Amino acid sequence: MATNPTPSAERMLSLLRRMEKMPLRAPMVDAVDLTLPQAFLLLWVGRNPGCSVNEIAEGMDVTPPTVSVAVRKLVDDGWLRREPDPNDRRVQHIHLTAQADQLMGEMHAQRRKMIGQFLNGLTVDEQEQLLGLLEQAVSKFEDKLQHIN
Repeated sequence: MATNPTPSAERMLSLLRRMEKMPLRAPMVDAVDLTLPQAFLLLWVGRNPGCSVNEIAEGMDVTPPTVSVAVRKLVDDGWLRREPDPNDRRVQHIHLTAQADQLMGEMHAQRRKMIGQFLNGLTVDEQEQLLGLLEQAVSKFEDKLQHIN
């Protein structure tokens, strides 16, 4: 039996939809001819250097064949490089190239700038209150999810 969302839940959903349209989370990739999924894959590899295709697939919740195709294209385009595992020839470790590492730095800087502009509409006290409440809500929800799984 589905329950009706509370006014607060509806308000949160509305805010999330509005925020999805803002360039806060999405990296700026138009200039380098990357798709958004490719950019997210690069970001994932940047946070998990030396990962395998299977680890990427699990972490991004996509199939290994999908990741294999994407990795192959990004290797061919010079964004990723593969290193064979010395202990298991079937496994290749995926790393960013210097070009991709530089792009990731630029993307992170752009995201920090956009988040800063987003928060600048609030006073320092309001920023602290907003961030404190978000941290509290995220932590409590993570705890609930751990008990469900």
